Amino acid sequence: MRIRACSNPKDLSIKKICDTCGNDTVKKCFGFFRAMDYRNKDKYLSYVFDEKTFYVAMEGKDHIRLIAIAVDKESQGRGLGKMALNHLKQLARLKGKHKITLKTEMDKPAFEWWLKQGARVVKKNNSEVEMEIVL
Repeated sequence: MRIRACSNPKDLSIKKICDTCGNDTVKKCFGFFRAMDYRNKDKYLSYVFDEKTFYVAMEGKDHIRLIAIAVDKESQGRGLGKMALNHLKQLARLKGKHKITLKTEMDKPAFEWWLKQGARVVKKNNSEVEMEIVL
């Protein structure tokens, strides 16, 4: 497995994964990642795995905020998302963080996936939920 830190959120591998993952929300994220580069250059964490999976996260005071995690459609179901999440958990621990936070929607398949990964709901707003994974 080739894992590389991605210092440029405009990376074309991330764009390709965004475009091919099958999730409309993630497809729209690439423009947001481009803006992150200018506003928070030293605080974001971005990794690409075998050019098929990526995550982008922001470092907070006591936690890591996951912005997006995605696997291209052809590679889904092979454990790559879980592998990327485990990488993020390890990185968060090394940085002394105590939890990972994220948002998702209850009516999307990702919600059930997050529950299986140990995330718990901490806040609901209609179908959108705030979740956390305590490390």
